Amino acid sequence: VAAVYGATAFVVLQLADIVFPSMGLPEWAIPLIVALTMAGFPLALVLAWAFETTPDGVRKTDPAASGELESIASQPRGARWPSGLLALLGTALLLGGGWWVMGGSGGSDTADAARSSVVSADADGRSSIAVLPFDNLSADPENAFFASGVHEDILTYLSRVRELRVISRTSVEQYADRQVNLRDVANELGVTYVVEGSVRRSGDRVRVTAQLIDANTDEHLWAENYDRQLADVFAIQTAVAQEIVGALQAELTPEEERLISEQPTESIEAYELYLRARVSMGTGGLSLGADEEAERLLEQAVALDPRFARGHALLAQARSSIYWFAADRSPERLAAVKQAIDQAFAIDPDLPEARLALATYYYRGFYDYDRALEQLETARRQLPSNADVLYFMGLTLRRLGRWDESVAAFHEATLLDPANVTTAGELINTALDAGDLESGWEASERLLARYPDNAVLAAQTALLYLHGEGDIEGARRSLDAVEPIDEWSYAFAAMETAFFERDFEAALAVISDYGNNFDVVAPGFSHMLSGEALLLAGDAVGAERRLERARAMLEEEVGKPYAATYVWPHLPLAMTYAYLGETELALESCRRAQTILPESKDKVHGVNASYYCAFTRARVGETQVALAEIERLLHTPAGVTRHQLALDPRWDFLRDDPRFQALATSD
Repeated sequence: VAAVYGATAFVVLQLADIVFPSMGLPEWAIPLIVALTMAGFPLALVLAWAFETTPDGVRKTDPAASGELESIASQPRGARWPSGLLALLGTALLLGGGWWVMGGSGGSDTADAARSSVVSADADGRSSIAVLPFDNLSADPENAFFASGVHEDILTYLSRVRELRVISRTSVEQYADRQVNLRDVANELGVTYVVEGSVRRSGDRVRVTAQLIDANTDEHLWAENYDRQLADVFAIQTAVAQEIVGALQAELTPEEERLISEQPTESIEAYELYLRARVSMGTGGLSLGADEEAERLLEQAVALDPRFARGHALLAQARSSIYWFAADRSPERLAAVKQAIDQAFAIDPDLPEARLALATYYYRGFYDYDRALEQLETARRQLPSNADVLYFMGLTLRRLGRWDESVAAFHEATLLDPANVTTAGELINTALDAGDLESGWEASERLLARYPDNAVLAAQTALLYLHGEGDIEGARRSLDAVEPIDEWSYAFAAMETAFFERDFEAALAVISDYGNNFDVVAPGFSHMLSGEALLLAGDAVGAERRLERARAMLEEEVGKPYAATYVWPHLPLAMTYAYLGETELALESCRRAQTILPESKDKVHGVNASYYCAFTRARVGETQVALAEIERLLHTPAGVTRHQLALDPRWDFLRDDPRFQALATSD
């Protein structure tokens, strides 16, 4: 009886643990079942001892008449074990079931509290959460962007709460329109809690459903449906965020309460344009067309609602991207960026998105990294789970030469946005430039284990092999393990690996296939690279033809007003002049480049300029000056490694120089 009772009770307790939360029963329901089950156990044993089943029915046991007690007592001790073991088994099952349901299985963080009332937290004290993309249940597929916008804004509100660690949109988007196992998702993203939801829009009404789940136990901590007028969508987003914060027992500061409760615009039409622009910017990469489309949509949005502060801030970001990545680096463009930022601050002086936009304005417009970092630190306090802020902090800190802090910022950004390969690539790249190969390899192995087919990660790993280890075969293996993509880091790594392999035909093919990536740096850069490859391959005539094309395009670029403050057209032009034997023009281009962006101002591109100019000086015969500079750059982050000197065929013209040989083999 003990064994049967214990086994049955164990099953009942497990079913109660699974079913009761989904039925919405009060928290005391499960503890009551546990208490009743345990209280019934001794009663069952007493009844089993006092009564027996006979052919005439259940009757009170008569030990004297049956002689059973004497029979049992007279048995050898070993013969009594099966009954004893069964009784112990029943007791263990009952106690184990109660322990499991009351929290012993690991569903809570403290042993003395009920599982349903305990909130797990990360080591830093913040509860970790992923908000999965909301399903679009609208009849019109065009409303998918609206569902995406509702999802992202709820995620944005939660990311403003310092007691929460919220995974970024980039990383949760991979689960859109997929049936997923929540425990697997939680493990992949490193979180405890997951939010699922859906959006149905019909005419002027919207229905939003959301639920918060503990992924470790599959326990539903909170769920709600909202069916309201479309104009109330912002109130719905706020309500969802507040309910989740409450369920996770996170405390809000007054500033966090304000940021979560704010209504961004009075115009649903302006909001829809804003959502479309955000989608365009999120998928465009370095595409000028995507940023220009976003700019157009956002200009319409702020025209509909001039007091749409977040619209102005995002407009500034779109204009800033056009300035940074495209040919329009005019003063007028930069002024338009600042105008949008000023508008955002005039409406909301504490808007964190405006802080981020102002930081990128200082960074991209003036190389003013100190002021950029000041704004980013303020934005970080307001947006503690915003991976974009951490990403820009990583970029800014390394420009200031604060390499360890930069690596740490990128590392934290990858924890908040683990599927963002751009951030992951920058982490590996920064660790390599900092000479922190251990961190570089740790990040590479961790991220490639999760995304083995990602070409950006493979490319950065190839550069670790080449520049960090001098392992050409490792670089080739890394690149061959993925499908090629039309992207800058992959194009550069593939070209660099081909050069180091001295396969100049392959290098030319890479430059031909992905030349647009190089020309984003400076129009004509791809022709200069092709000229290098042809020259090293022994085709002097073909090399001169390509170099002359590069010269024409780059001279046109440096003649434009923006080039007075932009270093990159000057550096490939200096090398082009050097290859063509134009010594004075080459040296003058280097002087201009290093005046525009000296190392004292920029510890990344300023150092890059020093390296390119050292190479240029060596090519035109200033060998000792160049080698002295190379010796310094060997000990400068983002400078040069001895593996580059030893393996890069571009340095073959100095292979016989003893001083160069010593540098190429130095530790």
